[in-house]
Amino acid sequence: IIDDNSTKTAIIVGDGVAYEVACQIADKVNKNFKLVRDTIIGDIPSETENNMSRIYMANAVTEKVQKKREKYLLEQNSDISIDFIKLDEVNEDARSAQFLIYTYKDIDDMGEKLQQKALKYFQETIDYFAEKVSQLLSSDYSKVYLISDHGFVLTGLLSESDKISVSVEGPTEKAERYIRTMERQPSLSGSYIGVEKKTKDFNFLYFSKNMNPFKTPGVYGFSHGGITPQELVTSYFCWEHTSDSTNLLTVTFENKEDLQSVTGELFQIKIKSGKGDGGLFSEKRKVFLIFFSNNVQVNKSDIFEVEKNQLIFKEYSF
Repeated sequence: IIDDNSTKTAIIVGDGVAYEVACQIADKVNKNFKLVRDTIIGDIPSETENNMSRIYMANAVTEKVQKKREKYLLEQNSDISIDFIKLDEVNEDARSAQFLIYTYKDIDDMGEKLQQKALKYFQETIDYFAEKVSQLLSSDYSKVYLISDHGFVLTGLLSESDKISVSVEGPTEKAERYIRTMERQPSLSGSYIGVEKKTKDFNFLYFSKNMNPFKTPGVYGFSHGGITPQELVTSYFCWEHTSDSTNLLTVTFENKEDLQSVTGELFQIKIKSGKGDGGLFSEKRKVFLIFFSNNVQVNKSDIFEVEKNQLIFKEYSF
């Protein structure tokens, strides 16, 4: 996404936002924007630390700490301005970075804490999510992406006979949706799906062929880590402004070099508008200036109108 976009772009990285949930969010977002729905197939096991690492990092390392994933991304794109904030912090204030990466963990947090009871709160979360996407699109972002690390399955109310008990040889790590083993397990061949994949101190992964979980300590109901489509197929949605809204009158700063050598308190900004392309939105536009110091907004100008082929002078003080 960063390589393919040169305009201001917002990326929402959801935790546990299943494809079906993403579709419900999309249905509630303002329809004045173009939406492209695509998908990503997540890595296995479809756990947060594994698939979040795949989203942020291209070095095959699984990193548990979110801040370290973000640090990696910054280091790989040192010439590009990137900010990381939570979706809850979206507001009307513009931000200076070209890319804003938002994280949203409520769905996964609720599912793990409340299990199936979380369902009754999902609709409120979906409405809130859609409102934030619409808010981003109505500000100064050309595109807004929605991606996620994994989905989830709802296993329902289970009896003990529904839980899978298996006997494995050697060191193992057993989770609800998968089993890690040091050695290949011939006894599981055919009945379960085995994958050779080195993770931690283990070399193989085994998955159930159905929704039934492996028998483990703890609660059941909401889970992920397996290989069902619900867990692995995630959203790769992109909203963008339609051509009518993007063919706005261009407005540029004409004296950037002069501004670099300002001495004293006062400075002048020269604002130049383009020729327009004859369309309705390219005759004139309303603009305002936002001032930042160390990525923090410190001032905001009044709103003024710019017509095509116009040069405007504005004076401000530090």
